Amino acid sequence: MSFPEACKRAGVEWKLDEEFQGEDTSVKKKGTDYPKPNKQEKSKPPPQVWRRRAYAFAEASKKALWEDTASGESARMYLKGRGLTEDTIRRARLGVNPTDQYYDASAWGLDSDRKIWIPRGVVIPWIMNGTAWGINVRRPNGDVDENASGYNSRKYQRVSGSTNSIYNYDKLDERPAVLVEGEFDALAIMNQR
Repeated sequence: MSFPEACKRAGVEWKLDEEFQGEDTSVKKKGTDYPKPNKQEKSKPPPQVWRRRAYAFAEASKKALWEDTASGESARMYLKGRGLTEDTIRRARLGVNPTDQYYDASAWGLDSDRKIWIPRGVVIPWIMNGTAWGINVRRPNGDVDENASGYNSRKYQRVSGSTNSIYNYDKLDERPAVLVEGEFDALAIMNQR
């Protein structure tokens, strides 16, 4: 389905910008054969031990967000500054991790001798249909060194063992879906419901 067709189906009026008037905006050019996409396997949730530990961590961080602490207040201010309502914050089960935490990967059901690092910051759990699929953490700007490489340069840190999926896929229904860049973009849309 083309973008204009999707807009029409969603009931959104779409107009072509003047600078693109007359240009071929189709995705497929005449005479071009594109390879068929490989059939992807369905995503599978992480190991059961990981899911239990991640769920418990997400619940503890959710509770910490609403406590009368400096980290809870700072995280709430950040989230509200992103335009999220209290209702959306609660529905998304967002939380806060006040300090960096390290766990043995084996205690989370992972086959590794490395530690799992969960940095301090806003906790974004990927809990779908009651199952923890992943945890992302939005680190405070002061903790991010954009000149560094590796973990220290990342604003967002995905917790080891998290499984790739579509955030909030369990909320999809017959209505048109919007593909966005990140969780906060998806949550901004949830504000509108």
